[in-house]
Amino acid sequence: RTASSLNHRNIVTIFEIGQSDGQPFLAMELIAGQTLRKVAAGAPLPLRGALDIMVQVAEGLSAAHEASLVHRDLKPENVMVARDGTVKILDFGLAKPFGEAASGELARSLSKTSTGIVVGTASYMSPEQARGHAVDFRSDQFCFGLILYEVLAGRKAFAKASAVQTLTAIIEEEPEPLAHLNPKVPPPLLWIVDRCLSKQPEERYAATRDLARELK
Repeated sequence: RTASSLNHRNIVTIFEIGQSDGQPFLAMELIAGQTLRKVAAGAPLPLRGALDIMVQVAEGLSAAHEASLVHRDLKPENVMVARDGTVKILDFGLAKPFGEAASGELARSLSKTSTGIVVGTASYMSPEQARGHAVDFRSDQFCFGLILYEVLAGRKAFAKASAVQTLTAIIEEEPEPLAHLNPKVPPPLLWIVDRCLSKQPEERYAATRDLARELK
């Protein structure tokens, strides 16, 4: 229902939600393509290709944030790249309203997640998410920065031996400078990655639309 409330070319379209013989189902658009995980395949993407994909992710994310929804599980597995190059954000199963929308009708229809409970994927969490704190759209910006870093560097920004070590690194450490791993990345793009990966939410973008505009 969360995803179906959004209408954007870079967000998967949900056509129907129902039950058949007591089993719940979703009918969604068929996306002929691959996940960003498979597209990247553990190697740096060409700069132009990486930017084309990530601009579309930023635009889809902007639409969700403008509808006061934070995804909370943005990762390469939840980004599909269709054969024609169109990018779609998938899986809003952990999405949650923020701001004024958090007390609205949509919020009441979603499962409540209490502060102090960590949800998401360890390698793709913001520091505040890793701590179990309340999150807003800026948390997704950090996760976006993790993906952007990965497609440019060919490796994760934070990848430790265990989930606990990974979360600790996200909270306390800085990733290896992207410029060391891929000297071809121009300074303006390095600055965007650094801003997204700021430990403090207020140091990220005031609006995800600004992030998408800078990437363009």
